[in-house]
Amino acid sequence: AAGARQARPDAACVSIPDRKEALRHALSHARAGDLVLLLGKGHESTIQYAHGSVPWDEAAVAREVLAELGHHN
Repeated sequence: AAGARQARPDAACVSIPDRKEALRHALSHARAGDLVLLLGKGHESTIQYAHGSVPWDEAAVAREVLAELGHHN
């Protein structure tokens, strides 16, 4: 996020530290024709927070959030 702000200080940038909440924000704001890219965590089985690491499955979390938003496959 810091790099994005430096490169484009005039652009809107949202920084959400909690990965699941960030996914929820991105997916809930996407509209028909939008592309949401989930980058950087797909290959990892844990996510690091200040209090330690927790299990993480990016694809499963994305499917869960999409289902919560009413999108079904």
